[in-house]
Amino acid sequence: MDTWWGAKVKPMVYVEWLDSCSTDGWRNHYAPVSTIRSVGWLVEEADDHLKISAHFDGGEGCAPHCDVMTIPKQAILSYSEFEFVPTRGK
Repeated sequence: MDTWWGAKVKPMVYVEWLDSCSTDGWRNHYAPVSTIRSVGWLVEEADDHLKISAHFDGGEGCAPHCDVMTIPKQAILSYSEFEFVPTRGK
């Protein structure tokens, strides 16, 4: 875990996963299963899921992450960590 402007930051991840889908009402067709590609901060890795967040407040607020998504590991096709190097504007 690195620090970012004094806050502890978990790594960024790229995740490819199979999405579940449904349709409303009675239909004669089926929605295809989609491969989703997500990028975010790794909030948690457990035996059965990953949690990633779309937003990180830099440790300045009361809740460090926003828009956290839980992805079951059974749906994950691949994922990898990558380095994110933030820069401040001048």
